[in-house]
Amino acid sequence: FFLKRMSKATLLFQEYFRVKDIDKDGKAFDKVSRLFCEADEAKITLDINMDIYPARLNDEFRITIASTLGSSDNSVESGEFNPQIEDTPLFQENEYIMFGRVFKTKPEPPNVSIYASFGGLLMKLFGDPANLKELVALDSNANIYLLMRKTNDY
Repeated sequence: FFLKRMSKATLLFQEYFRVKDIDKDGKAFDKVSRLFCEADEAKITLDINMDIYPARLNDEFRITIASTLGSSDNSVESGEFNPQIEDTPLFQENEYIMFGRVFKTKPEPPNVSIYASFGGLLMKLFGDPANLKELVALDSNANIYLLMRKTNDY
């Protein structure tokens, strides 16, 4: 139901993930943890601020990646805070939102990895290029939003 309410130009990726491990390579920062999550069709490694959004093993999340938070505005985001985004459905329906940039796409046949930075918090999304085609098509340094919501309907 959620996907139907979003503009196709806005939505780049959406999947339900389960936390499989946290900080398995050690903890580098006090407030940041690295989550290792899996879904049926993809894997994501994601740094999050645990003070703001705590996560535990086996937590389930819906992760959405979008090019804009506006439902009808398909323009490129400027990177400056706009208080009107708080009124958008995407903003209101999620609990943790980060703004960042894709900095690398790396083919790992038959899969692909998409790397992004959200103010130094890193993401690696790994999966079949057919399922990540909207992200693979982005230009280097493309702005994106990563949105998370804990869910029980995995």
